[in-house]
Amino acid sequence: MTGSRSGIGMPEQRNDFAGLTVIFTFGAILNAFAMISPVYALENAIAKSTGLTVEWPILAAIFACLLVIEPALLLFGSAAISRRLSQSTDSLWGTVKQYAPSLLPIGFGIWLAHYGFHFFTGLLTVIPVSQNAAKQAFGSPWLGTPQWQLGGLPESIVYPIELGFLSLGLLGSWMVTWTITQRTNIKLGRTGTTREIMSSPVYPKSTMATMIPWAVLHFLLFASAVWIMNQPMDMRGTFLGG
Repeated sequence: MTGSRSGIGMPEQRNDFAGLTVIFTFGAILNAFAMISPVYALENAIAKSTGLTVEWPILAAIFACLLVIEPALLLFGSAAISRRLSQSTDSLWGTVKQYAPSLLPIGFGIWLAHYGFHFFTGLLTVIPVSQNAAKQAFGSPWLGTPQWQLGGLPESIVYPIELGFLSLGLLGSWMVTWTITQRTNIKLGRTGTTREIMSSPVYPKSTMATMIPWAVLHFLLFASAVWIMNQPMDMRGTFLGG
């Protein structure tokens, strides 16, 4: 993802690529958060304090916080620390764009864990649904009596799978961050060949120090996803007694 591509340029220099990456990753957290019980407690607390009786302004505020304010604080904070540690002269937004690709693995892991939960816990529901559809369409149970008791894998099995997806995403983000930081340190090296810079005794330490703020950011996303996974799930449409 570092080379120039015909017609699109280098992804780490594109504003749209960085923006979509941020939305993809923090949207994964928001999407999962919107389906758990604590979000309803938050919505009701906001409704009581503001006197609102409709849901959309409250949802708009939550979306703004999780898709705009929170990413801005975390990303620009990480970029500021990273710039200071690496002594980079790039702008804050330039640093964010540079490290934006590192968000993709953890973002993908969160999406995969979330929808993997729905898929695996409802793995066998296609059987009774198909049986019932055939019964309604043809007037007789051609595929057998609908077995509504069929569900999917138990949560005791699905939960470790979700943790596996998230852990792989976290590891992938750290690997991408390491690669980006290595490239940054090489770019900032003023003397010597690439091999000489990488073989320097201070090179691994400087790389590790520079990637720490981004590694912490990735871990915060990982921890948030794990917390969400451990919350009871709710369905939308019951807000404010609707």
